[in-house]
Amino acid sequence: MADAPLTLRDLAASDHSPWLRSVRLTAYLLRSLASRARKALEGDEYRRSNLPEELAAAVRGEHRDGMWPESWLDRLAERWGVSLAGSADDPFPLCAWLPEGRVPWLTACRVIRRTDLAALVSEWGSFLATFATSPTSEDDDDILRVDLPPEIGDPWRAPIPAGAIRPHEWTAVWTFTAPMHHGADEKDGNVSRFRTERRYSPILGRFVETPIYTGNAFRGQCRDLVALDLFDAIGLRPNEALPVWAHSLFSGGSIESGSASNGSNAAFRRELRDLLPIVDLLGGVYNNEPMDGVLRASDALPICRETADAVAWRVVPDVAAQGHDAIAAWSERLPWAEDLYETRQLTRHAHRDIEGDGGQMLVRTQVIKAGVQWVHSVTLAAKDRLLSPLTASALAHMLDLFVRSGAVGAGNARGLGAFVTDGYGNVADPAAYREHVAAKADDIRAVLMGARTLGPGRPPPAEKPSKGKKPAKGGKASEIDAPDEAAP
Repeated sequence: MADAPLTLRDLAASDHSPWLRSVRLTAYLLRSLASRARKALEGDEYRRSNLPEELAAAVRGEHRDGMWPESWLDRLAERWGVSLAGSADDPFPLCAWLPEGRVPWLTACRVIRRTDLAALVSEWGSFLATFATSPTSEDDDDILRVDLPPEIGDPWRAPIPAGAIRPHEWTAVWTFTAPMHHGADEKDGNVSRFRTERRYSPILGRFVETPIYTGNAFRGQCRDLVALDLFDAIGLRPNEALPVWAHSLFSGGSIESGSASNGSNAAFRRELRDLLPIVDLLGGVYNNEPMDGVLRASDALPICRETADAVAWRVVPDVAAQGHDAIAAWSERLPWAEDLYETRQLTRHAHRDIEGDGGQMLVRTQVIKAGVQWVHSVTLAAKDRLLSPLTASALAHMLDLFVRSGAVGAGNARGLGAFVTDGYGNVADPAAYREHVAAKADDIRAVLMGARTLGPGRPPPAEKPSKGKKPAKGGKASEIDAPDEAAP
């Protein structure tokens, strides 16, 4: 192996395709990084032994759509405290040690194409991590001959229509005054990732990964707010109500096995919706009755280039009405999604004057930066009943509670998620709902405490046929089939 490093010209003259060059350089760079990470983790046996698993998660987790290879590699190195430029223990810059020679990481990152890196980290994260943490083998180059998925040249996409018919909805723009976190499903070592989704952008003509704040999380927060507000308004503490009612109001409740097959109590459902408009709004399971709500809450999306087609109708309707080209031009003024993220580190300090292990802990949380604006919308829709004015009033009251809460997402106690907004517009008059609760406070309190029932009682479940053996021919049961009269 030559002492001089390979150059851009050397790599361009090789027989490998641009895709295969990206694969090989990425894989061998990760192998060198993993080697240095093991040294940096001396004394931390847990992370050292779990390096392959953590690296597999980080390969994809540290990547963002459109990211340059240099930025991606720098984030990976920072995660394990590895210096790409070299350190006292490793005085030379990180290199990809190819069979034909070494390639400094700066050179390698100039050759790795961004589109190739995006395909690699999304489809072959575990493959790359396994290669990087495995010993050198004569089969390495053959192992790295992975096929590039075929691309569609000049893909067709329907233009965004001008003057499209949009559903009636109420929209708010949240401007965050503090970083915001919303946890992802997957684990990634000691890093709490932000929740994302892949969506197709007709503006960019490809699939992109964007952060979201789910409509389900919004509904859960609002359910807590209106339930606690209801208990306060009627002068009842949540633990004074029947637990089944409290759980249904705060978390939606749950249905007992087999109860849904016993028919539906329509009178109970109507009386409950009339008495508690928030049940009509949010739904849930009450008295083993699964009841749908009329609220539709969208996922909140950040205003960025990747979401321009979805948010333009809500924030710049005059631009959106002009169609695809106008939205595309407007999107060029927006930031890329990858520029919205940052990582915050939480340290829980050990109290060393107290006996025992205090459990010092480091946690890194991926957040969306303060100042980023998000768009969120709600609407009302019913399928088998007319919308009640009281339910619309309950929605207005709920949105008022939400706006006044002033924070969304996780980590609010640590200062995350604070936002300001002009609100959702003129939904309805919340006073009607408040006056209804005040007038019906005694009835609501009696129902929640079990002192009053609504509607006719639910009929008892149908008796199930016995699972015992059939009588023998002749009509007589055997001793085994006869009931045990001594049993209690």
